[in-house]
Amino acid sequence: MKKNLKILLPIIIVVIIGIFIILLINNKSNQDISNQQEQVASEEENIKEEIINETGITGDAQIYDIVEDNNTQVLTVKEDLKYKVALVGMLKQAKPEYEELDKIIENQNLKNGVYINEKSRQQFLEILDKYTENNYIIDENGYLQIQKQNNENDADIKMREKINSENLIIFDFSDMCYTIDEVSGEITDYPFEAMDPYQVSQIYQQGNQKIVFITTNTKGKLTEDEIIKEIIEN
Repeated sequence: MKKNLKILLPIIIVVIIGIFIILLINNKSNQDISNQQEQVASEEENIKEEIINETGITGDAQIYDIVEDNNTQVLTVKEDLKYKVALVGMLKQAKPEYEELDKIIENQNLKNGVYINEKSRQQFLEILDKYTENNYIIDENGYLQIQKQNNENDADIKMREKINSENLIIFDFSDMCYTIDEVSGEITDYPFEAMDPYQVSQIYQQGNQKIVFITTNTKGKLTEDEIIKEIIEN
């Protein structure tokens, strides 16, 4: 027994030392990664401040990403932030505030599928009824569903794919939406239809989520075919 202990003891000591060394190496590696990330973040902030000073941008540096434009670094408002502003503005039907964005989106608890903003649901179903064969409904949570599947046409097939996809697509008939001013960083309304009556939609996207604001076509510059095509293709 004592002989076995004499043999095992050095092995145990070597194993313990090995584990200790591995832990030290991992800790140093994690620390190095953390230091590198902090250095990159610091360099990025310095670049942002330089661009802000050069261009006269007055928005908070935190809302911008650095992008390359013709080999020049410029600042642009983060796409995910634009999406949140557009989404919350649509849900509130009023100008949103930065500090309420995440809370309102979390409370809405959106899921994958095709979501229709409340004020647009009747019009959306009426347009689908003219151009599709299936019977559609919008459930109590605002999501488009196929009530009865008939002899599907191309539009039906594409709508079914959207409904069953791993993406969230939000539709709203509106002549404006809310966005972020690239210079001031302020949340402001964007009357895209008044600015261009031939613009069919204004789109904001974040990952697998997309909001499609469809023109109300008040001036009648677009055909209904153009509008349904925008719905189907998005």
